[in-house]
Amino acid sequence: MPGKTAGSTGSKRVLALPGAIAGALTALAVMVLLTGACQGGAGNSPVLTVTPADNQVATGAGSPGAGEAAATREDAPGPTSSASVPTTATASTVISASTAGPASPTPEATPGPTAAATSNPQSSPTSPPTPAPVPGPSGTSDPSGAGSSSPVSPTPAATPAFVPVPDEPDIPIPPDRDLQDLGRRLVEGYVEPKTIVPSEPFVVGQKVDFWVSRDHGSVLVSGEVAYVSEHAYWIFENRFIPTTADIEQVAEDFESDVWPAVTGVFGTPLTPGIDGDDRIVVYHSILRAGVAGYFSAADSYPREILPFSNQHEAVYLSVDRIDLTSREYLSVIAHELQHASHFAADSSEDSWVNEGLSEVAAEIAGFIRSAVPAFVRAPSTSLTAWAQDIGISRANYGATNLFFAFLATHYGGNDMLAAVSRNQEDGIASIDSALAGQGFDVGANDVFADWLVANYLNADEGPYSYENRSVPPVRNIYKRAPDSLSGEVRGYGADYIVTSTGSGRMTVEFQGQPETPLLTEPPHSGDTCWWSNQGDQIDSTLTRAVDLSAVDVATLRFWTLYDIEEFWDYAYVMVSTDSGETWQILDTAHTTDENPNGNAYGPGLTGRSRGWVQDSADLSEYAGREVLLRFEYITDDAVFSKGACFDDFEISEIGWSDDTSTRGDWTAEGFALVEETVPTQYLVQVIHEKDLGDPVVYRVPVDAQGAGRLVVEGIGEDDLIVAIISAVTRHSTSPTKYTLSISP
Repeated sequence: MPGKTAGSTGSKRVLALPGAIAGALTALAVMVLLTGACQGGAGNSPVLTVTPADNQVATGAGSPGAGEAAATREDAPGPTSSASVPTTATASTVISASTAGPASPTPEATPGPTAAATSNPQSSPTSPPTPAPVPGPSGTSDPSGAGSSSPVSPTPAATPAFVPVPDEPDIPIPPDRDLQDLGRRLVEGYVEPKTIVPSEPFVVGQKVDFWVSRDHGSVLVSGEVAYVSEHAYWIFENRFIPTTADIEQVAEDFESDVWPAVTGVFGTPLTPGIDGDDRIVVYHSILRAGVAGYFSAADSYPREILPFSNQHEAVYLSVDRIDLTSREYLSVIAHELQHASHFAADSSEDSWVNEGLSEVAAEIAGFIRSAVPAFVRAPSTSLTAWAQDIGISRANYGATNLFFAFLATHYGGNDMLAAVSRNQEDGIASIDSALAGQGFDVGANDVFADWLVANYLNADEGPYSYENRSVPPVRNIYKRAPDSLSGEVRGYGADYIVTSTGSGRMTVEFQGQPETPLLTEPPHSGDTCWWSNQGDQIDSTLTRAVDLSAVDVATLRFWTLYDIEEFWDYAYVMVSTDSGETWQILDTAHTTDENPNGNAYGPGLTGRSRGWVQDSADLSEYAGREVLLRFEYITDDAVFSKGACFDDFEISEIGWSDDTSTRGDWTAEGFALVEETVPTQYLVQVIHEKDLGDPVVYRVPVDAQGAGRLVVEGIGEDDLIVAIISAVTRHSTSPTKYTLSISP
């Protein structure tokens, strides 16, 4: 992980991943819907009806974790470890009646928010003979829910999944952090990186001091160069110098196996880097607790910007936790090498993308990563929100590993992984952009939806499969219909609810919270406040002019609510007297001067405010002139919290106040004027897993009130119905509550 968190352990089993699926895949039958009454086809074809949920949704019997047994698939009756190629259906795919063929009516029609009935299954390919993109029509992610009746092209196309819901508020993508720009604006005596005199190459036996991240901050550690190979300097903390035979073997394995495998897909680290050297440093030392290795982008910048920069491109390995001669060691170094290469191609990226690509990079180099079991035991883990606790984040590693392995399996193999690593967008947007750039007419949410299904079905082939990988059974909640449960799901996480019934019909009713919390508390006053946004390696600013020319003293007062990664990320209050060329950071009642990791540019807000607090800054030094006032939020390479909100500004001496009910005269870059909540975007899928026959996957429209209803018929005595509940609300990392009712 860049900067802070461990790479996972490896295994002696070699996995070749990823690559194309050889041979043609079985075409899937796609259920399509007609406007009108619920209709059934000939034979045993299933019947599907999607309607709005009633105003009152059954609640009840249990909730996950509250007296409810949460079983894996081994505990509940149902699926085997792998599934045959499934059928996909969607409640938002519409064709004309003339194309549907005859259908016999059922006794009762149920009105719906969109097309409300199914025809017979129509044969239409939704998975490709190869994962390579081809020209022509393709399955399209259609936010309107209108869908398309045309057979999709031979690309791994996901069926349209969503119906219209209110747009999320106008929250901009925050600007990327630019350390050189920050140096010019905030650091006195800043030196441009190009002016640094290149260092002389290291030689074996040379003593080298490096800053290393440990539990209480960065520590200067003395080491020695033990070996020099074609692409790396191998440096060890003094008391851990290896034998010549061991380091020669490790360096040989790195040069022959790890370096070409990782750089062949993701490119090389910065070469030459800030030190003018084509080699990277592999520094072995005692690291923070629980950390196996890390890469720090800070090392590519001068110490005038980041005081703990080593001014050499480097990766760091735990010398006391990992056996130098083990495959685990090589696995971790492959993981960290991707981070270094990723930084050279795209200097800012969300943690989950960067970590997922590093996990897959280790597998490309021939190693098995071991975090997947942690994820399948906790599938509600968010794919996109990285846990700050190292112990909990193991499930995050497993989630991102599987997601990028799945993406590579179906969307172009290593070429897609390389495209994501080079893409200048961040997070979900980078997946969307890379897919479009590679010629695929689907989006990240489509891939995410199919990935959730794949993690349950573990199919041998088709759109819900992995290449050369079997996924352990995903943890689920088993219910015997009729029943209901209340739960909560995080954005880009999922709950799996498995149920069975002896009847041939089942109704699934869903009701979720229409709004998801964006803030931890409501604004201090009114409905809105200025929010800093959130993300890795971002730099959000909120700026306005303030005229202090008529006063001798002045004090800025404001209210703030913040949750900021402590001592890694900071928010600042600052003033400029030269039209924004340079800025002076102000001390306030709640800022701190502590800077154990070298990330702060001055006194800043960090950690948690634990509710709204009033803060103030003395502006008297700037009295008698016009100045620019700015709030700025800067985050580092990895892990982020919710950020900061600011409300109810006041400088009483000049008679100015702002309750943030409007944008006023502020210039916002990355900041957004927000309410407490944002509309929830749900993704609800249902699998009809048949005892005899292929499974069928339905995507259920959920309306703006968070309601959806699905009726499935033709259910065999030993069949299972599996509901997958997830949310794809991009701006919020908070969980959202839902109720699911299942009845015959």
